[in-house]
Amino acid sequence: MLKNLFKPLETANLYLKNRIALSPMGIGSYNKDETITEDYIYFVKARAKTTGLIITTGTRVTEKYGKYRVNGCYSDIFIPGLKKLSG
Repeated sequence: MLKNLFKPLETANLYLKNRIALSPMGIGSYNKDETITEDYIYFVKARAKTTGLIITTGTRVTEKYGKYRVNGCYSDIFIPGLKKLSG
């Protein structure tokens, strides 16, 4: 089973350079306005060098439930940081 871990995986819509996945985790690196920090972008991109699939941390899609501070994506103010993270 481990012999395939470092082999690429390809489907019709997805190519992974290996079969290693990083599960989502909150590292507490969020701005007060819930935009993505440079620290978080660095954290993800550093792991992207060797990981086939990265599932990022939770993201709020509405302001309605503001008890927990995480990255947001419910307004256009989040687009620049999300673009930078995905690029």
